[in-house]
Amino acid sequence: MKKIDAILFSVFMSIFMSVPMSFVMTAVNVGFTSIFIKAFLGSTVIGKIVAIPVAFFGHANSG
Repeated sequence: MKKIDAILFSVFMSIFMSVPMSFVMTAVNVGFTSIFIKAFLGSTVIGKIVAIPVAFFGHANSG
């Protein structure tokens, strides 16, 4: 796998995993109230900031 393929795989995989997890955890913790969208977007940004480097280094170290 080319280096750019590994980077793109890590970025897309982390996005596809962090967004649904952020949605579910926000729905559980806040509920579908008037602040849901704001809380969900904030949670998603934080999730991506954490998930992208973790996925990249995890994938780089695995093979």
